[in-house]
Amino acid sequence: MSPDAISALWLSLKVSMAATALVALIGIPIAYLLARRRFWGHAVLDTLVTLPLILPPTVTGYYLIVLLGRLLQLTATVMALPLLVRTAAAAIASVDRELEKAAFTLGRSEWRTAIEITLPLARNGILAGLVLAFAPMCQPDSVTTK
Repeated sequence: MSPDAISALWLSLKVSMAATALVALIGIPIAYLLARRRFWGHAVLDTLVTLPLILPPTVTGYYLIVLLGRLLQLTATVMALPLLVRTAAAAIASVDRELEKAAFTLGRSEWRTAIEITLPLARNGILAGLVLAFAPMCQPDSVTTK
């Protein structure tokens, strides 16, 4: 492998890992909200999260570069966020609400119930969402080296 190819691969891996971490920090709480809450603006948030999946990647990428400049991690995060949120929200929604209700009757707060019951039971779906978010970003041609 040439030094340029190794450099491109290394840059791609760094950006992918950073973006996946950022997607997890932002996406899992959004997925929880979309799966477990009904609130004013629910449809707007759902639409905003889904928008990068609907728009052609070149359009989304162009507007992100115009708005954000060369912040590669943030651009990659916006593109990967819907993949994690959709998968994690489905996994969280599939957790039996009766288990959460049982935790509430035992005095657990919603926060502790989410951390101790809901998210561990949705773990496989969340991990699948993280893999789906990471995989497309981890390609040398997905990141510019200029």
